Amino acid sequence: MSRSSVKYMDLIAVELAPGLATVGTEIKLIGNDSGESGSILSGYISRVDRNTPIYSQYTDFNTCYYQANASASSGSSGSPVFNVDGLAIGLQAGGISNASTDYFLPLDAPQRVLKQIQNGGEVKRGDIQTVFKHKPFLGCQHLRLSDKWESLFRKTFPNLKGLIVAEKVLPEGPSDGKLEAGDILIKINGKLVDQFLCLNTVLDENVGQTVAHRYGLACSGVFVSDPGYFLHPIRRLAIIDSVNHNRTPNLVAFVQVMKEIPVGTSVPIKYWYPDSRYNLETAVVTINRGWSQKLKMFKRNDTTGDWDVEVHANTSPSVQQARHRVPHRPSTRIIDQVVAKTISSLVRVKCYTLLALDGLSANVTSGLGLVIDTTGGYIIISRTVVPNTLCDIEVTIADSFSVPGTVKFHHPWYHYAIIQYDTNLVHPPVKSARLSREAISEGQRIFFVGCNGSDEIVHASTSVTKVIPFDANLRTRPELVLSTSTRLVWTRDSVLKKLGQGVNLSLRRLPVELQPVKIIDARAIGVSEEWIEKIQNDPADAYMFKVERTWGQLPDQFQKEDVLLSLDGNLVTKLSALEATDGKEFLNVVISRKGQQITFKAQTVLEDDFETTELSLTAMLSKIPHNTHFKMNMVEYSGNPSFVTLKKNERFFPLTVWSRDPSESKGWKRITYENGIAAAGEGHHGLSM
Repeated sequence: MSRSSVKYMDLIAVELAPGLATVGTEIKLIGNDSGESGSILSGYISRVDRNTPIYSQYTDFNTCYYQANASASSGSSGSPVFNVDGLAIGLQAGGISNASTDYFLPLDAPQRVLKQIQNGGEVKRGDIQTVFKHKPFLGCQHLRLSDKWESLFRKTFPNLKGLIVAEKVLPEGPSDGKLEAGDILIKINGKLVDQFLCLNTVLDENVGQTVAHRYGLACSGVFVSDPGYFLHPIRRLAIIDSVNHNRTPNLVAFVQVMKEIPVGTSVPIKYWYPDSRYNLETAVVTINRGWSQKLKMFKRNDTTGDWDVEVHANTSPSVQQARHRVPHRPSTRIIDQVVAKTISSLVRVKCYTLLALDGLSANVTSGLGLVIDTTGGYIIISRTVVPNTLCDIEVTIADSFSVPGTVKFHHPWYHYAIIQYDTNLVHPPVKSARLSREAISEGQRIFFVGCNGSDEIVHASTSVTKVIPFDANLRTRPELVLSTSTRLVWTRDSVLKKLGQGVNLSLRRLPVELQPVKIIDARAIGVSEEWIEKIQNDPADAYMFKVERTWGQLPDQFQKEDVLLSLDGNLVTKLSALEATDGKEFLNVVISRKGQQITFKAQTVLEDDFETTELSLTAMLSKIPHNTHFKMNMVEYSGNPSFVTLKKNERFFPLTVWSRDPSESKGWKRITYENGIAAAGEGHHGLSM
């Protein structure tokens, strides 16, 4: 920020005086105590040689903190600490929440860096990769400090209470083999070292080594800050040791290896975590750059204060998908042949969603899918696994090989998806499961097939105790239920037929969300005895349904709490009755509302109108300049309005438009706006997604 950007106040420089911080100094802490801006707290410095406190994440090192009793709480970190003369002697760094103790960062090092910047010089950062701590003289005596040296230090520095001791020497660093933990620092370049100021004057401050310092590791390797789904299943904080059998001691080596791996290749990656450094793990990762073709490296530019981007082109072409042979491994442990044949039709599906969409965060989900059409390569799977189309699909067949898949269809109310794989990549074809046209009924003997916690396929014989309406909010893994033929009562032959013909599936539905209601509650709501008798004469698993929510409908149609009685003369006792809405624009509806029977003609809506087909903020943000704050109005789920202030950053987060486009290989087109210019695909500077 330039000085000219400040219009309505005079800026006054704060004078730094770190040398005035002594025990007993009265201080004033001006900050945002507990989020309250402009708070002023008072206290006294009680220590000037307190070792840095240990936090859960980053912990400062090679310095002492000042200790005081200012009783500051969260919100004041980084606030200046003044003496009574208005001179800054420290910065608020932390404290103990259940006590009045606070810790301040000395200003010696910041003052030295400030002078280097003011003089137009380079800010030098040097270290010997050793963590030092301050220890009292008694502790140093236990480390065999001689009387000669202690007497010299006490005589030279009368107020000195201890010395600096090496606590951690990082492997393969400059001090490795020269210093050991427990060594007492006596002199540097022939000068006695009485405090960290003297040490840091020689070494300068150490930045960017927080991980190595925290775990006592060598400063090498590739650290995974956020794996996204590119490195799944490797988690954050991992250290990558090798990729495709090539060592990656640094980021340059990692980039070089990644450039040479063809897109679509599955390679082994060896890695480990700092808290278990001797446990080397291996993950097989498929190199997938379908959404982000550019491999970018960002480097800090100390001159401009920005991060420069370097785009590395992939030097190896995409790998051509080879034809895989499906192994024939008949199971000798499965006695029932129906289960054995059905298991041979099962595949494992992994879905990598790219962005947060439809209220769901970007995630990696997996589950079992069932091959239902060998010729077309169609697989049916729960929508819990494949929630939307902005994703990558990986289909694993016979636990032997994987092929890519594409999303072809989402059913609007039966909560399943149909995906497709290329049958030319699989030989011999995976057998299709036999699908039953009969609905499951209570008391029927069936087989259950699913996965256990170890992802092993398990099965058991059981029976149906009750048939209930489907609840899309159930947080269970999708499994399969089998009888003599697989019972998929929510699968329709017409769907597969239209997919095979390349016809666009556009279903119609009533613009309502329905919830089942018990007979006793329906009677209390006001449904007449005549209709209740009709419902009770239906099969035992019949239900009544009431309107929970409405949207996108014509005026004077459905209202909340309406009980749906019939559609086009057909009694509504199951969700399957809604299938009659498929393809019809208008339906004759009979409902019960507040004890009255009402008949009207309801207009259905296209399901595609309620699927997300475009993600864009361009219309709202295109005219807002770069690096500018703006307000965005929002509406909470409760209907209450709210707002948030944001700052536009076109460099790292350029405006991007995602839109459904069947002509694209992945079904979505991306347009990126950089410097006001629209370009297809990803931008140059923006962070990859």
